Amino acid sequence: MKSIRRYLVIILLAAITLINFLAAVQGYRAGMKQAEISFDKQLVNVAHIIASIDIFEHREMLALSTETLAFQVWSSSQELLERTSSTPMSPIVRFEPGFNYANFSNYRWRTFSLHDDHHNRWILVAHRMDSRYAMADSIIVESILPIAIGIPVAGIIIWFFVGSGLSPLYRLAKQLQHKRAEDLSPLELTNPPQELNQILQSTNQLFNRISDLVAREKRFASDAAHELRTPISILKIHLHNLQHDNPEIKKQSGDFQLGIERLEHLIDQILALYRCTPDQYVANFEIIDLYKIAQNTIAQHYHPLELRHQSIELLGDPIQINANSFAIETLIQNLLGNASKYSPEGSEIRITVGNKAGCPFICVEDSGPGIAEEERSKVFERFYRIPEEDEARPTIGCGLGLAIVNNIAQQHNAEINLDASSFSTGLAVTVTFLGIDEQ
Repeated sequence: MKSIRRYLVIILLAAITLINFLAAVQGYRAGMKQAEISFDKQLVNVAHIIASIDIFEHREMLALSTETLAFQVWSSSQELLERTSSTPMSPIVRFEPGFNYANFSNYRWRTFSLHDDHHNRWILVAHRMDSRYAMADSIIVESILPIAIGIPVAGIIIWFFVGSGLSPLYRLAKQLQHKRAEDLSPLELTNPPQELNQILQSTNQLFNRISDLVAREKRFASDAAHELRTPISILKIHLHNLQHDNPEIKKQSGDFQLGIERLEHLIDQILALYRCTPDQYVANFEIIDLYKIAQNTIAQHYHPLELRHQSIELLGDPIQINANSFAIETLIQNLLGNASKYSPEGSEIRITVGNKAGCPFICVEDSGPGIAEEERSKVFERFYRIPEEDEARPTIGCGLGLAIVNNIAQQHNAEINLDASSFSTGLAVTVTFLGIDEQ
């Protein structure tokens, strides 16, 4: 069922049509029965009028005879005394008082026989049946025609009133349609109908529960950021002081330091993943320069690149997109971080910003080992990491970088392609923004 309004109109019209049809059938039967009685009374009256005539004159006979009415007058010795031109010379019916049927002059007739005791003669009167049917047909047409005209009019009226009755539902749907993802305020309707009031209350209760849940998540994220980062910073300071005071244990504490860095990176990535959910930034879309965002991200990330003696190149021209600035910056930062981590020291990294077939894109290429084709569909899963060849020197990571990139791309109607880079080895990650201007 695609439309409640259309369904109600069709059902109501079908019910009205059925009721009118049954009423018309019943009315037709009652009308025909009443018409038969009326026509039969007419035959009796005509027979009595003819019986009251003492001497038949041609003028009087013409006044009584019509195309649909015929009669014969017979003497008691069965001698034809008078007749209309439409009747034969023989009796049209047997000489028995009462009603009967007869066929003559190519028509079916309803007959009435009357014995005139005063003049001692038989009077046979007949009325054509087809005229009765014609009158019945005209009655049916006259009764059905208003119904046939009234049904479309009723349909228009029903359509209007059903639409008026469903208007609160339309207003509720319009409110839901225009609600932003972060808007969890209660829905409001003026004097909602009883049937809709329960849905409205249930929806508002759901919004309240979601609002409470989001608030708890925000508090948890804020508390987690503070409670986890603070002890990690203290651990790093104590480890630095310990290594400074005891240089001989610097090599032995390498694994401990690596573990702290992994934990710090995991916390940062989890918080970044949370901040990149739709309810956190979809309301802050704006026109931004993709090239400028890439330029600023490179500047912020340049020190780690310099420590590893890696060179980076930014190609392209300024291009504007409608997006969330923080999200796009996080996307480029994760792609650049992965390119730097998985490329050897002294390698090259290239970032290209451009427009292909009317769609803005950004491509990050590295000189690392790349990703095998069978692994490319898995790397966007959370916490999935490709097994490293050199287990003695593991790369710091938690398997959330590309998951965050994929999440941001989905919220910006973008697609991600993984290909081989233009260098001798490495990976090229291209993010193409499809229809981003309409977000």
